Amino acid sequence: MQVTITGIPELTNALEKLGPEVLRAADRGLQSAGAHIIADAQDTLKSEHINTTGLLSQSGRVVRTKEAGGGYDVGFMSGEKNYAGAVEYGRRAGRMPPPDMLDAWAYKKFHLKDRKASRAIGWAMAVHIGRHGTRPHPFFGPAVKKNSSRIVTSVRDAINQVINRTGNV
Repeated sequence: MQVTITGIPELTNALEKLGPEVLRAADRGLQSAGAHIIADAQDTLKSEHINTTGLLSQSGRVVRTKEAGGGYDVGFMSGEKNYAGAVEYGRRAGRMPPPDMLDAWAYKKFHLKDRKASRAIGWAMAVHIGRHGTRPHPFFGPAVKKNSSRIVTSVRDAINQVINRTGNV
């Protein structure tokens, strides 16, 4: 899921004319809006009991993009074994997920003392998911929808704070 604000280059040029402090304020507003999206998604993960190990909620990030014009990537990113998409959209049958991730889940979920038992459960669950898939548990999409109006509001409020403080218009 991607939210794009159109007219970013034009907006950036207009903000640069007001001074670098205003541009930094707009940047802080974008970061703040991204942080609210992550926080709401983490709340959903917790309240819906989706996140047993904590790995998914801890992978929430607001990261500056490398492309010209700036912006931020907001999401749940945890490297090679990122399973946020599988949780958000579900997983089709046909391929087994990594059993070691399910091993950690089983160990924590069932309060096991024996790692051998958690490995066996993790393997069995991976086989089951490979055959039957999983259903979706949306947590990020609803957070983006809930906060979409906050993106513009956060940027506007951050810019207004600078303008009101410095008197630049």
